[in-house]
Amino acid sequence: MLSSLSMQAGTSRPWLLCVDLQREFTAPNRPLCAQDADGIVDVCKTVLNRARRADWRVAHIHTRRLGALFGKSSVFTRPIVGLEPWSSEPLYFRSGLSIFSSEEVLALVQGAQNSDFHVIGFSAGGSCLATIFSGFDLGIHLTLVDDAIGASGVGAATLEGIAEITAPLCATIGSADLIRYMERAHAEDR
Repeated sequence: MLSSLSMQAGTSRPWLLCVDLQREFTAPNRPLCAQDADGIVDVCKTVLNRARRADWRVAHIHTRRLGALFGKSSVFTRPIVGLEPWSSEPLYFRSGLSIFSSEEVLALVQGAQNSDFHVIGFSAGGSCLATIFSGFDLGIHLTLVDDAIGASGVGAATLEGIAEITAPLCATIGSADLIRYMERAHAEDR
């Protein structure tokens, strides 16, 4: 496992990238509803709230497409209750699979080269996987918060397969370890 938890002086504030924290992935009977969606939402809320308290930078990336899934007027395209972006946090839209299909997200990440990027959200088998491959090709180091990533379909089996495939391409960390790091780093900054 690669480590992204760098507490070296001169390192930019870390980023939390919130991917697809949209109701489409949590609404029962929707085609992309993740198994254990409520549990994933709870972990995402905890990580997001801790990142905000630790003064991390936070960006939200949502899928927006034409059609029934992720259409602009769909109630399911809206943010999950409790995981809405704050007015101080950028919200980017993309239509492609990887978050880097948004030119704004790509510019943000490339402009923050000395930062660590941690990813939470949904669509493990789609957006998250595509983002890992794209990020690796672009030389962008990502860390997945493995218990804050939801997958539709077979859920845990999907996440295990993704972890196996992506192990050489990105780091993973559990939310409890990440929160301990956030608290320690925030205390040292005071």
